[in-house]
Amino acid sequence: MFGHSIGGCYTLWYAANHPDSLDGIILAAPAIVLAPRISGRDYIRFLFLLLFAPKTMYEPYKTLPPDQRESEEVRIMLQDPLSTTRCSIRWLSGAGRILQYKALQNASRIERPTLIIQGEEDKIVLPSGAKRLFESLATKDKSIQTFPDADHHFYHTLFLKVTEKHDPTKRKMVIFVVRDWLKTH
Repeated sequence: MFGHSIGGCYTLWYAANHPDSLDGIILAAPAIVLAPRISGRDYIRFLFLLLFAPKTMYEPYKTLPPDQRESEEVRIMLQDPLSTTRCSIRWLSGAGRILQYKALQNASRIERPTLIIQGEEDKIVLPSGAKRLFESLATKDKSIQTFPDADHHFYHTLFLKVTEKHDPTKRKMVIFVVRDWLKTH
């Protein structure tokens, strides 16, 4: 099972609660420790919405830069009936907090082979969280691979539009790490 960002927390929950249904897990930039990136004004707005309008819908893709928001990949994601493109403020607050809170507990119950990949320049989730997660895993068959100047999307290897600023060699490096791990497991 593969989980990216908050999907990594879902993957940890699933692997801890349904261990016999998986052969292994791959966690890409798991959302264990979020980087503080919200301004004071935005935080107050979020709290106001949470208290007085918790059903307000949030559409994360709208916060992407225009070139990414209008990309073919985002268009495909928005048309996928299995893709979550909207969530309520209440869900965003509750599910994220609960999943993150339990992530390390869940990791301590996981005995399946696990690969964690993490960009060292990730500004959304901190690399220290991936390292804490790695130490918390119960399995002996675990590995962590960091990429020195990769961000949350690993040189845009995951999900987003490829731009000229991303070196194809670095993108292939991410793919090779995952491919090689899958071949050995």
